[in-house]
Amino acid sequence: MQALKAGTAVITASAAGVSDTCEITVLDAPNAPDFSNAKYDLTLSGTIETLQISNIKLGDNTNFYYIITSNNTMPEIKYHDNGFLDNESMSDYLENFSLNSDENYIYTRNLSKYVELNQDLYLWVIAETSLGNYYYDENGTYVSATSKLLVNGKELERPDLPQLNLILQSFSIGAWSSTSGTSDKTTSIRFNFPTDTTNRKFTLKIGKVTDTSILNKIRNNDYSGITDLLSYAKTHNGIYTEELTTTGAAYFRTDSTLFDGNSLLENKAYYYIYAVFDDENGKYYPIEGVTLGQAWLSSISDSWDLLAYTSSDFEWDNLTPSGDNPASNTLVTDDPTISTNPLPDTGANIILIGLIFIFVFSGIIFFVKYNKFKFIK
Repeated sequence: MQALKAGTAVITASAAGVSDTCEITVLDAPNAPDFSNAKYDLTLSGTIETLQISNIKLGDNTNFYYIITSNNTMPEIKYHDNGFLDNESMSDYLENFSLNSDENYIYTRNLSKYVELNQDLYLWVIAETSLGNYYYDENGTYVSATSKLLVNGKELERPDLPQLNLILQSFSIGAWSSTSGTSDKTTSIRFNFPTDTTNRKFTLKIGKVTDTSILNKIRNNDYSGITDLLSYAKTHNGIYTEELTTTGAAYFRTDSTLFDGNSLLENKAYYYIYAVFDDENGKYYPIEGVTLGQAWLSSISDSWDLLAYTSSDFEWDNLTPSGDNPASNTLVTDDPTISTNPLPDTGANIILIGLIFIFVFSGIIFFVKYNKFKFIK
């Protein structure tokens, strides 16, 4: 028996003088999703990598799931007998899209964990449509959903990784007294990482910056100052180096012995904060970050902070020539009445005074001789 169209029919069957009837309802197939003209947009904004698929027809009572793989080999997709996806057995790699029914697109903001993986990204999309009840299929099995693979291994175009200084923009490290009233100190370190990857190994290095040409560039919003700071951090000795691991998109760690700012820092001095992340034998793209920080030591307690230059508490002061670079021999000031040119050389002043002295002394001798011999004809 084959259904010809949607509707209700009464079926009567007779055998050996016995007959019986039943009512059968044939339903229209649910509106199927259409991805034939789909548009794929993969973007990175801040710490969020978003995939949006638009220009599609969503279908009725349908959920959408996706799998990301490193190649175009089809992953294992598992179903229950009733037609639903076996989410539990695929929990390690199957994730769901969110729907915007008004604008007919689906999206996910959960791709940040793929942003640093050193691999291609292939997309697989499965639609799962609920039938709203249990029905027999052609095999005599009760089904209540139908699932279909809509996107079969589409390669996604990767967005650009963040610029090197964006990783540590919100860097801060500080220490304060324990709330228990004891003398114990709590030291915390935090910064934003571009993904929510956990257990990512990295090395943190902190060192003093004495090259004022770099500081002046950063102060004047010259991006080359950041690249110069990166080179400086990699070639100069630090006051602190530690091996750490990421804990998520916002790195945070508290440890009473993590960093002794009172003995390592100088008040209002400038420091580079440099991080380089382990690629773990090619698993991740190599990535490093740097930012500029300023130390603040309390004058009334043993608390302290080291804040990134993007912080509102950061100040450009006590900026003096380093002598490392002739171009850095400039006085940095906001006072228009103070000259920004180098002071005259002391040696030049001594020579000038000597010449004046010789000139005056010669004049005196000439005057004396003139008065002595002026009556001789």
